[in-house]
This record gives sequence, C-alpha cells and structure tokens, in this order.
Amino acid sequence: MKEKTRFMIGAILLTSIAVCQFSASLYFLFIIEDRDVALAWFGVSILSMLVFAVILKKGYTDMKQEMPSEDERSLKIRMFAAGYTYFFSLFWWLALMFVNDLFATCEQLIGIGVLGMCVIFGSWWGYLSKRGDVI
Repeated sequence: MKEKTRFMIGAILLTSIAVCQFSASLYFLFIIEDRDVALAWFGVSILSMLVFAVILKKGYTDMKQEMPSEDERSLKIRMFAAGYTYFFSLFWWLALMFVNDLFATCEQLIGIGVLGMCVIFGSWWGYLSKRGDVI
C-alpha cells in the first residue's frame, strides 16, 4: 500500500475516533445529564485529538520528506517492547488477581488490566526508543 494511502486511511480513522469520543461527551452531558462523566469524556477526547494531531503532523512531514514509515530499528524496538510487555503483563494480571475485590464488576477489572498493558507497552517502547542501542 502506498504511503499516501496509508496516511489518509490513518487520518480518517483517527479523526473518526476523536469525533466519536467528543459526541459521547455530548451524549453524557445532554441526554444522560451526568456532568462528571461528560467532563471526563470531553477531556479524553481533547487529549486524544492532541495526540492524534502530533502523530498526523509527524506522519505528514515524514511523507513530504519521502522518509520510510518503517525501518529496521523501529520494527526491532516494537518487537522487543512487545516481548517485555508480554512478560510484565503476566505479573500485572497476577497482581490484579490479588486485588480483584476492589473492583465492583468484572468489566472494570478487565478494563484496568488492558489499560495497564497499554501503559506497560508505551513505557517499554519509550524506554527502548530513547535508550539508543537495541540489542
């Protein structure tokens, strides 16, 4: 797939996700009338729009400079981050098993678990990309 096509599909997908989050905040504000949840959804939508804007700006400048979107180092960083994430996620789920009484429903426990896995992956990816040398 061409770089421009991948960029456009990504931009449309990320924009639609941000619009859905913003519309969810309006739904909670006007239909459900829960101001706290609406404010939380609005904050998440604004934060995701800012992150998406940074990602799209970097992708657009890379595309204009005709730089490759993937290289060997970024693939290796992602592979190592995924491996470390799998290992540490096992301990994360084990820790959540011990504190599962703190959560009201099973959905909350699964949500916290998946969110923790995302944070673990982002942490390892950031650490490995800033470290410089990848094994």
